[in-house]
Amino acid sequence: MVEAASRPWGNLQVDFLSLESADSLFYDHEERLKPTTWVVPASRFEEIEALLATMTLSETQKKELAKKDAWSSVANGWQFVPTAETISGLDPVSRGKLYEVLEKDARNLGQQLPFRFTPNTFKERFSVSSLSSNQLTVIRNLCYTNHGFLAFADLELVHRGWEKPAFEQLTRVLYSAPSLQLVLKLAPGTDIEPLVAYWGKNQRVSQIRSLLESVSKMPTGGEIDVLSLLPSFPKVHLYAFPDTSVDPLEARMDCFYSAMNFFTPVPDARFLNEAETKATIEANYVRLEEAPAFGDLVLLVNNKGVTIHVAVYIAENIVFTKNGASPYRPWCLMRIPEMLTYYPATPSHRIILLRHK
Repeated sequence: MVEAASRPWGNLQVDFLSLESADSLFYDHEERLKPTTWVVPASRFEEIEALLATMTLSETQKKELAKKDAWSSVANGWQFVPTAETISGLDPVSRGKLYEVLEKDARNLGQQLPFRFTPNTFKERFSVSSLSSNQLTVIRNLCYTNHGFLAFADLELVHRGWEKPAFEQLTRVLYSAPSLQLVLKLAPGTDIEPLVAYWGKNQRVSQIRSLLESVSKMPTGGEIDVLSLLPSFPKVHLYAFPDTSVDPLEARMDCFYSAMNFFTPVPDARFLNEAETKATIEANYVRLEEAPAFGDLVLLVNNKGVTIHVAVYIAENIVFTKNGASPYRPWCLMRIPEMLTYYPATPSHRIILLRHK
């Protein structure tokens, strides 16, 4: 993706937020805390032996994992019940190799739906917790590389050994939604016209100019929460979880609906329809080869050319996004790399930028 040569959005302060909903905290605990079993999708045990040969294992691990009678033949695979020592003793590379195979079978929930982080945000995500450095080291040592991200799959293992308060701290972090708060900082006498041009898109120039002028004229300058600079739809929904008691349609408001209604004064229900959304994008948007700006669409396209996600560019590689229609996913601001943790793929998805004609 083309990067902006300057900072047309102004001087932004970016702070991390952790969004929680009582309904979203550990909503799948019954499945996640079932005793760990590994189901390797293989027709012959020789396939498991070949997999083990690629891993760096201690002699104890080799003896435990290589014994055929320790494995059970199940439908379309082989099942193994690992000890806590075997799970925790895997090095990150070997864990990654094994879990990449386990990910292919839906019976391995932890590996199929691990908790993912970018390497740069692991510390940031846990900064809101009171977990000790030793406890964070335990989690970090259980992480492995998954589709280019850090991944953590062994929640049940940690549940076995941790006290309840610490485990609850962990699940609060894992099940909260990472987001960002953006604050525009204005020095006294700032030339606001470039900022008006950037933030005032879609016939909002007068509204944005008035707000920026009032702050820039303050003797010591001031700050504006970017929330105040957003159109009505993101202003109402940002940081919120879907609430069907307020609007039943919120159960269906996915990334496409949210992106296409970013600038609409009154949300258009047509964008709940995939065909309508696709037709509107094709008729009204053009491919962008330059750096993205406020209001541009950021499309995530798979290797078959299918758009699987769309977000709206805000500034500084940060987007307004709704990561699926799930009630456990709020509307939030995320850096693009963090957004991609929700949509891992091999080969990697392509990012396409679009701008309204």
